[in-house]
Amino acid sequence: MRSLSRNRLVRLMVPLAVLAVSAVVLYSYYAGNVNRTDKVIQSFLNHLAKTGADAISQQLLNLEEISFQFLANKDLNDALDGYSRQADRYQIAMANSVFANFLEGQAFINPEILNAVFWDYDDTAKKALTMRENLPNDYISSLKTSEFAARIRAAAGSPIWKQASITGEKVADVLFLGRMVRDTFSDEPLGFLVMSVDPSSLVETVRRLAEADLYYSIGTLRSEYLGIIDPRDKSVVARMRSTDSSRLVEVYDSVIGGYVQQKASGEAMFIKEGLGNEELLFIVAEIPHTSWQLVLPMSLRSSIGYLVSTDRQYVLNTIAGSLLALILSGLTAFFLLGPPSRRVSGETGGEASSAPGASGATAADGLLHDGCEGPAPCPSLADIVRRDKSGTLSKLTEKELKLLCLIVKGHSNKMIADLMCVAEQTVKNSCSTLYQKLGVEDRVQATVKAIKLGLSNIGDDNED
Repeated sequence: MRSLSRNRLVRLMVPLAVLAVSAVVLYSYYAGNVNRTDKVIQSFLNHLAKTGADAISQQLLNLEEISFQFLANKDLNDALDGYSRQADRYQIAMANSVFANFLEGQAFINPEILNAVFWDYDDTAKKALTMRENLPNDYISSLKTSEFAARIRAAAGSPIWKQASITGEKVADVLFLGRMVRDTFSDEPLGFLVMSVDPSSLVETVRRLAEADLYYSIGTLRSEYLGIIDPRDKSVVARMRSTDSSRLVEVYDSVIGGYVQQKASGEAMFIKEGLGNEELLFIVAEIPHTSWQLVLPMSLRSSIGYLVSTDRQYVLNTIAGSLLALILSGLTAFFLLGPPSRRVSGETGGEASSAPGASGATAADGLLHDGCEGPAPCPSLADIVRRDKSGTLSKLTEKELKLLCLIVKGHSNKMIADLMCVAEQTVKNSCSTLYQKLGVEDRVQATVKAIKLGLSNIGDDNED
């Protein structure tokens, strides 16, 4: 019994030790990935913010290219030249038609263009050209004499951007793109062009881009805090139209404004101030070719989902490790459920015989596969072996005695293999060894000899 327990313990310890080592390796690999999660997420979000900032820059450059067409497009430039040369200050229908038609066509492709105005370089009293008829005259008059008009004049043809607030808050209602238009050939100044642009279209571009790239499920974009700021005066250049402007200004003034002043672009900061109990991650990125900065707010989710979705090597290693663990678990279950080989122990007067041939027939045989319920053993086998005066049966092992019993019963090799849960070739090999020990050549001679040795009625003793 001690030997049995010791064998079982040894058989269990090997797969359990391998399982333990596998678990340690998998956990170490997992812990290493989790430890780098924050850096990976921050790197991805910085990349996302930079991509959004680049998209905004490209959108601004596209609008600047449209304004440049007033210089490069000959028909359009000729119409503006004719407008600047005419003496009549009010008969501008022809030039205004060309101007408005061009911009309406551009606005169809670029709906962020809201309106546009063009006034003469020399005669500011001349009626201005407009894209649409909804601009009040006093508004145009104030624009002609504004500081923005002076900046356009000083820029000498380079595009100038300015956020403008109609409500007086620190949130832009529109963006102005201004450019001084010159004659294509003479390079003489013709007038000043100002295009008004919807600033929400810029952050809407970022929102669409972020939602398209956030399939990693690392978090959600908080569009109510998404915006573009000018760090020079902490003003909000652009926001989503549905955003509460006063709330956005409050958050930017109390948190982002000071942060932008102190930190380099691309760095991240967790904040809670003014946002209730929620923790958000703000990523700030410089918008190329401008002095503005994009603020990308994220509400992060579980880092594990991010790793599983993005780190392909981590996923492959985890799957391989899991399969290995499952295989080892199966082996462990096999060793737990499958009893180890036990020697046949016969009973004589309540005591087991130690002689190999005198083994009882009540235990599993070596031929039996673990977990196989083989045929009932030969009855009174220990007594028959003891009564054998020739000593032939005592030379046989317990598996050979059981095999001989089944041969005497008339079972074929295939039937014996099925009963013993072993391969038929194994039975053939065992029969050859048995024949050599009995000194016979085939199963007929082996049956005859077994009967002579006292196994004559063995087939009738166990047929139920």
